[in-house]
Amino acid sequence: QEDSMWCSAHERDYKRQLREVYKNYGRFKSNAQRLQKHVLEEFASEKQHEIFAEETLGCLGKLETSEGWLAEIEDIRKVVFVADFFVDQVVGGGELNNEELIKLLRESNFTVDKKQSHTADLHFIKENLKSFFIISNFIHLRPECRNFLSKNADYIIYEHDHKYLASRNPADYSYFHAPSAELRNYFFYKNAQKIVCQSHFHKEIIEKNLQTDNVITVAGNLWSLEALDHLRHMASQPKADKASIMDSPIPHKNTAKAQVYCESKFFFLALRKPCRE
Repeated sequence: QEDSMWCSAHERDYKRQLREVYKNYGRFKSNAQRLQKHVLEEFASEKQHEIFAEETLGCLGKLETSEGWLAEIEDIRKVVFVADFFVDQVVGGGELNNEELIKLLRESNFTVDKKQSHTADLHFIKENLKSFFIISNFIHLRPECRNFLSKNADYIIYEHDHKYLASRNPADYSYFHAPSAELRNYFFYKNAQKIVCQSHFHKEIIEKNLQTDNVITVAGNLWSLEALDHLRHMASQPKADKASIMDSPIPHKNTAKAQVYCESKFFFLALRKPCRE
């Protein structure tokens, strides 16, 4: 939404909205019930998976060309999926989404080779140059490898945050628009066949900063049905009167400031370690 804020809620605004809902609960509940059918139909996990697969496989095979597109992609049925970590090493949101995309590709008869970014040297990339590359988190991918890929390979970037920024956090800048001195990996993004984003807002921020026309959104994340069932189960459980904060060493997760905010508001808080399994 146009008035959305990236990880930054204005206290006065959300308090006003909470009061509005409290005073007019019946009206808001009625609206929610009317919208329920639309949400369940348009954002069902199966439909979102299908949209994501169409966008991604379209890049792989240049599906917009014509009928008979299957013949065109016979030579690129191998995909090299590059990421800093995979789900068997780190259980994070990005890694879980990557795993679901890999499952979708394999179900569509693509061969997918996983490759950690720090082990993807120039020799490996040149040996696999006929493959299609999907680049996810790539902090540990060597600069010379990024440069070679951007000039010689067919690839998309499955973007989980904002690795074209030095801070990886657009909320550091006015209107999420970073000065040019803060940009990183510009040509790596510019030369990708597609930059795949998680939301329209995500897409707008990237376009605003990179001024490129190869950005698409799949309007959501990929989760397994098991994960969604678990989230539904957890959402239905009684809640303790505490604010949970992810205890993360990653700077843009902002654990320290979240703690300070909770303490300033006298919230009881609990630090939660990242998932390990």
